[in-house]
Amino acid sequence: MKWYAYAAVIGVFYILYAIFGAALWLSEMFNLPIETGLRNLGAVPDIGLSIALFTVGALFLGCLRNLEETVKIAVIFIGAILAVALLALQILAAAANTLDFLFLISVNGEAEPQLEVELIRADFILGLLSTPLLYIFYRKMRGIVRESAKPVSS
Repeated sequence: MKWYAYAAVIGVFYILYAIFGAALWLSEMFNLPIETGLRNLGAVPDIGLSIALFTVGALFLGCLRNLEETVKIAVIFIGAILAVALLALQILAAAANTLDFLFLISVNGEAEPQLEVELIRADFILGLLSTPLLYIFYRKMRGIVRESAKPVSS
């Protein structure tokens, strides 16, 4: 039960950061006067990322609905897979930017490091917080699959 509450809290943060990111994206696209303090919270003005964050948040909040136990487990498991996939993509992007930085230093002798900006983002931090959910709900899903694979004795 505590893992459902944990998933719901993280789901709320995913939804909030999806809204923050969409608001920043809209403010950049249409020159709206939205406070840029949202960037300091780790929000990114990317509508594609906002859609992905909203999807993960909605899946994590699915545990609050009155669903069958196995469906709740499956929904959180799928959300955790997507969350960790977003984390992996951000790690790859940070690694690529680090290699780009090292290349520019070797060629030009000077460059601006951006690693801390890449690692203080909502998808990275929330992905780290979602990693335990992947492990726990993977084990629960494995138990469900094993239980359903047992032959029915008559």
